[in-house]
Amino acid sequence: MTEGMILSLVLMLGTLVLFGSSYLGLRQDWAKTAKLAAIWLGIIAGLFLFAEVFNLRLPN
Repeated sequence: MTEGMILSLVLMLGTLVLFGSSYLGLRQDWAKTAKLAAIWLGIIAGLFLFAEVFNLRLPN
């Protein structure tokens, strides 16, 4: 795993933490929260895999 991949992963996790904390402020029920969290996790993982498959990198 390269430094760019690690940075990308850390930034994605940070984004999820910020999104999650703001979403929980809306006081939605846990079932809806879990469903939306799974959807977002799938979207982000799909984008990450897409970038890996097509070897998309940020320029240095």
